[in-house]
Amino acid sequence: MPGPIIVTATDRSLFWLAKGLVLSTLAQRRRDGIRMVCFDLGLDAGQAAWFAGQAVEVLPPPDLLDATRREGFKPYMLGQLCRPYLPEILPGHDAYVWLDADTWVAHDEGLGGLLHVARFGLAACCPEVHPAYSTTGRNAAPTQRFWAQAWHDAYGPDAAQAFQPIPMLNSGVLAIPAAHGLWERWQAELLLAIRRPLTHLSEQLAFFRAALDRPDIERLPAHWNWLANFCPPRWHGRMGQWIEPAYPHTPIRILHLAGAILRPQYLQARMLHAGGAYLEPGDLPAELDLPTPQEA
Repeated sequence: MPGPIIVTATDRSLFWLAKGLVLSTLAQRRRDGIRMVCFDLGLDAGQAAWFAGQAVEVLPPPDLLDATRREGFKPYMLGQLCRPYLPEILPGHDAYVWLDADTWVAHDEGLGGLLHVARFGLAACCPEVHPAYSTTGRNAAPTQRFWAQAWHDAYGPDAAQAFQPIPMLNSGVLAIPAAHGLWERWQAELLLAIRRPLTHLSEQLAFFRAALDRPDIERLPAHWNWLANFCPPRWHGRMGQWIEPAYPHTPIRILHLAGAILRPQYLQARMLHAGGAYLEPGDLPAELDLPTPQEA
């Protein structure tokens, strides 16, 4: 059986971030012969051609659930709802790594750690938990209210009461062996969720329910999926790496630039792969500007 595959999905509005993801994995993909696929959620021809030039296959997004006909559907959701079905959509691989378009691999151990876990037959994911995250302390209550509403919308009031206190398992960075039992359970949970109107979190909440009590899930530390919207990482100039802002200041393995409202800040702080040096003026949405040299 061929080796692992990396999968992502993007449209033209996130192309500037997806470029960083692609480039941050390029050396390891070339070295280890790892296939990468991007589902096209609305790229223009030039963007699709750029991906092809970086050894990324651009494919139309599947719609196995007839999602386009469902209440609440938005086009980007095809890049979420496909995830539980990756072994069926892209058969023939021993492990499937999903990386959101707004992530990038910041350390050699980022991708390597995910694949290491998968080689032992476990599924790798990250809970949204870290002492430095803004979701702790005074912000714990509004965070729980947010998740209570999300659970209510996707699964109803009983699920909201049962699950809202439990830290979320983020589905934006995953590595799952092809033969893992999580796939079937995840599909079943998603089918329950889509009985209600689709939400931005339907797929992730289905993943949470599928993975929560399984002993064959490896819950990795937060630096394998560092959620910058909860706490920005710190730049260590001497190491030349992004690190956790709290002791012991572990280097970030995979940086997740989540939160659309914060993306101008990520850009100005040069929190992107290679500081965003890969960006060209035409890459950015109209509302964003390249940082000036003085801001570097």
